[in-house]
Amino acid sequence: MSEHGLLIRGSEIADIARKEAGSFYLVQRDRLGLGEVSVAVSENPPGVEVATHRHSCGEVFVVFGGRGIYTVGKAEIVAVAGDMVVVPARTWHSFRADGENSLRHVAVYDGGRVDIEFAAGPAGSG
Repeated sequence: MSEHGLLIRGSEIADIARKEAGSFYLVQRDRLGLGEVSVAVSENPPGVEVATHRHSCGEVFVVFGGRGIYTVGKAEIVAVAGDMVVVPARTWHSFRADGENSLRHVAVYDGGRVDIEFAAGPAGSG
């Protein structure tokens, strides 16, 4: 893991089982420290930054399109398709597309319920 322990590069994940014209990349729980899971898929157009927020649970972004700039605590991380960005529980973070294409990622949370607190105040739960 690189970038202050917050980013898992796609190039650092071993292909552990290959089938015809396919691959299987697995990052197991012991590397991420995740328990219960919630998942979200999001597309974020250029020029739009998601407001700074945090969750009581941890989160992993799996980037599958575009290029993004993720601010996690005080770290600024650039991630591209195939990369994973790790956000520890209760850590302030935001993200935005970098360039002319939308940032597309899957977010995996280590909680069965995701409560979102924005820097300006609580916004309910997702």
